[in-house]
Amino acid sequence: MRFTSPSFARAGAILFTLGAWIAIAQSNFGSIRGVVRDPSGAPVPGATVKITAAGTQRAITLVTNDAGACAAAALDPVYYDVSAEAKGFKLTVINAVKVDTARELGLDITLQVGSVTETIEVTAEAPLMQLVTGAVVQTVDQRTITEMPLNGRNTIALALVLPGATGSAGTEISELTTNEPLPGRELSINGGRMGSTQFFADGANVTSVALARMAISFTPDTIQEFSVQQSNYSAQYAQAGGAIIQQTTKSGSNEVRGTLYWFHRQKALTADPFGAQRQAVLNYDSRPPLRRQQVGITGGGPVVIPKVYDGRNKTFWYAAFEPTRQLASNPGGPSFIRVPTEDEINGDFSKSLVYSRLPSRVVVTQPTALLYNQLLRMNDGTLTHLPNPSYNPSLPVSVRNSRYAYQGFPLINPNDPDPARRGRVLVDAAGRGYVNPVAQLILREFYPKPNMTDPGAIADLLGAIY
Repeated sequence: MRFTSPSFARAGAILFTLGAWIAIAQSNFGSIRGVVRDPSGAPVPGATVKITAAGTQRAITLVTNDAGACAAAALDPVYYDVSAEAKGFKLTVINAVKVDTARELGLDITLQVGSVTETIEVTAEAPLMQLVTGAVVQTVDQRTITEMPLNGRNTIALALVLPGATGSAGTEISELTTNEPLPGRELSINGGRMGSTQFFADGANVTSVALARMAISFTPDTIQEFSVQQSNYSAQYAQAGGAIIQQTTKSGSNEVRGTLYWFHRQKALTADPFGAQRQAVLNYDSRPPLRRQQVGITGGGPVVIPKVYDGRNKTFWYAAFEPTRQLASNPGGPSFIRVPTEDEINGDFSKSLVYSRLPSRVVVTQPTALLYNQLLRMNDGTLTHLPNPSYNPSLPVSVRNSRYAYQGFPLINPNDPDPARRGRVLVDAAGRGYVNPVAQLILREFYPKPNMTDPGAIADLLGAIY
């Protein structure tokens, strides 16, 4: 959930004007640097310039200096209406002036001679050239985020539509047996090394130190826009070896607005992938299993507490929630992983076979593995490690003087009348199970059931049930 208040931003604007321009480059805020001129092109000093945010009606009033110039810092990257007036000139209003994330906009305003009661309204157009700074900055706007297809709904993937960007955007959706989800780490922008991109969200550095990935991800419906500073950016980013990606999350406005959505993918709606495997155990269906559900809700508006506080034009809220649930396999073909059987979940390994592959590529079956008891059940039912009867407390703990037994463990369930169960069923001498019921619940609820029972297929895959 995000709260914003123009009063704080207005105080920040004063600080920026006093000289803290360095912070602009390190935040997601944008800025406007304008010059007011008369019809002959001469500067108009003392002109009043008012910049009003379209959604929140936050307003900043500036006065031009002797060169007719003024500057507004710490502006949220949204649309603004900019008006300028001076004695002897008509009021000029420029609507829909877009301020981009972490960019400074140059704006020239030409006043027309006339009465201040007359108004000239124009619609702003995107400048063809960036004249304020030499940084190469590209902005991915909200329309692109909303309308472009996104597999997995990773907004950073849209950086790849920009010139000079290549690699993989990664994802936050991890799968069984895969490595850590690494959104953004494999991006290469303008020839920079993968892992050298730096990520910011609302001005805060969200780059993972260990993995060089984006540590905090946002769904597309919560992103206002993001910018990619590709080169010639400020020396404030000397620690970055590649590009700078600045994300701006949405904020509430004076209107209560929200979205409710559902994205669904499944195997029946997909085509056969190139080079996919076709196997009998999967009914010769080369499409990998896939079922993804992404349901979300977003909302924002002014903070209004009846008879207590009216936050219109002052304080706003915005919140979003998007859980993701996915069942999937390797996109390049079927994946295989050993999962526990129901007997194993209950602690019975008497039917679990051990397979290995010889150097000759022949699969052989080994005797069932034996389990050795390393635990001692206390009177209250808790488990502790077996003590070492040879441990000498007067000597330092070492391999030769271990506090707990580390060799010569007895078999689990050594007195079972069935020899096939001795050392293969996790119960103590009294027949009480060693398996934690919480662990059993986790295995039953979150692990898939074995689905391969063909002995030939099992032997070819080192014999486990996959």
